[in-house]
Amino acid sequence: MATMTEYINKYLAEKGIGINDLRSVGNKSLREELIKLLMEKSNLSLRGIAETLELNREMVRKLQVSKDLSP
Repeated sequence: MATMTEYINKYLAEKGIGINDLRSVGNKSLREELIKLLMEKSNLSLRGIAETLELNREMVRKLQVSKDLSP
């Protein structure tokens, strides 16, 4: 796999948004999808994902908790 930064940039380019647009409420589903992909495909910690995407750690943690609770 390419570096995480390249992977993220490719994902964002395909979706037509920038990294700063991930914070927007309108992009919540894209943000959640990208976070879940990074949780599955990378060895980044939750903190690392949050820092890489310039998001709040709590935002990433909530997704991890909901993932753990889903069947």
